[in-house]
Amino acid sequence: RERQFFIHGERDKNGNVICKGAVANGVDEETAQKIFNDMQSFSSYAFNKAHAAAYSFVAYRTAYLKRHYPAEYFASLMTSMMDSASKIALYTAECKKNGIKILPPSVNASGADFTPDGGNIRFGLNAVKNLGAGVIERLVREREENGNYTSLYDFCLRNHSREFNRKALEGLIKSGAMDCLCNNRRMLLYNAEGVLTAADNEKRFSSDGQLNLFDEMGESAEYKMLETEEMPREMLLAFEKEATGLYLTGNPLDEYEGYLSNKGIVASADINARKYPDGKRVTLGGTVEGLKVRQLKNNSLMGTAQLEDTSGSVTLTVFAAALAQFKTLLDSHKPLVITGRVSEREDRDPELVLEQAEEIPESAKNQKAKPKYKSGLYLKIKSTDCPEFSAVKNILSKYHGKTGVIIYCTETGKKLEAPESLKITPDQSLFNGLCRILGEQNVKFIK
Repeated sequence: RERQFFIHGERDKNGNVICKGAVANGVDEETAQKIFNDMQSFSSYAFNKAHAAAYSFVAYRTAYLKRHYPAEYFASLMTSMMDSASKIALYTAECKKNGIKILPPSVNASGADFTPDGGNIRFGLNAVKNLGAGVIERLVREREENGNYTSLYDFCLRNHSREFNRKALEGLIKSGAMDCLCNNRRMLLYNAEGVLTAADNEKRFSSDGQLNLFDEMGESAEYKMLETEEMPREMLLAFEKEATGLYLTGNPLDEYEGYLSNKGIVASADINARKYPDGKRVTLGGTVEGLKVRQLKNNSLMGTAQLEDTSGSVTLTVFAAALAQFKTLLDSHKPLVITGRVSEREDRDPELVLEQAEEIPESAKNQKAKPKYKSGLYLKIKSTDCPEFSAVKNILSKYHGKTGVIIYCTETGKKLEAPESLKITPDQSLFNGLCRILGEQNVKFIK
């Protein structure tokens, strides 16, 4: 209707012209159609100058904070996304790139939110599952008023309340928040019930006005914990994930870093950042979580899951054929190498459509990563037809030797290995000459 009014004008019920259209104003209909199409596409993202100025101002402030106060910036950002484990994982990976460590939660150091801690960031207790706001508030206030906690029993005694139960205590232990009291999480879990009971009895004695033997002796009744060996690393990480939705002190994929690097994997964060076009075939390494299968209208089955790697997670779509072939593997929670095609849609986050899945073999543990680039002289040039290339060949021929030369052509995106006749003997004069021709940023030697 709007198109009709724009091109041919608008009339009232009696046929009187309310507004002349473009045609009536001397514009041919084809041109009017094109103008309307341009306006229509522009309207999908157009906004006024005041709006643009406000966005620019906020963007500048945000960039300034990220540059000059990175720990404070990321701590605030992670606090604002406390309920999204995938976002926290993404920001954790970004912090790692910026040299900022995410310190695990601690009953003697954490607040409710993510907080800066000596240039790093301390994990917030609000992100630990099964902890109510009241429990966290009491925990922090008690610590600030009466000092750090000294043992599991001391902690339970000082935080004794109806809201603080075994589930909350186990959440703190599994997340690593109790490591400052005892660095054996299995031992803490094993003794949790006994310590809670002892603390409860102590509080009841106190409320009844009774004295126990230790009170009369002027000593505190510290609970004697039973000793056990620590659990395996895989279980520690699994409990961290259960308690916080994240791996905090490591990742099951850490042992396969070299193997995955040699596979040429990409990061889920890069897929979410839309760095790969629709239909691009990529390979990732990770674990598949939360596989859900549903029946479509044509009675075929389709599955969706989250593929999690060290940078975050991406939605994995599994159609019927792939589901029949790989379902057992996808349900195994084991580290996998996943190959699929990127699915890009404007109205939703990018997804990965599964094509191939394989388990990472045990032999891949602690495998060393191969160098990304082999040794040699690397040159970046527009093309082999440009005038600079003749000058480059001329200078290379003067330093003939056994070191390879790799040429990257920016025009075609192709990487070419120079013939034997252009292999060189490394020399500072050679590098200086090439830098004068191509620019220092386009000449690199890798040993």
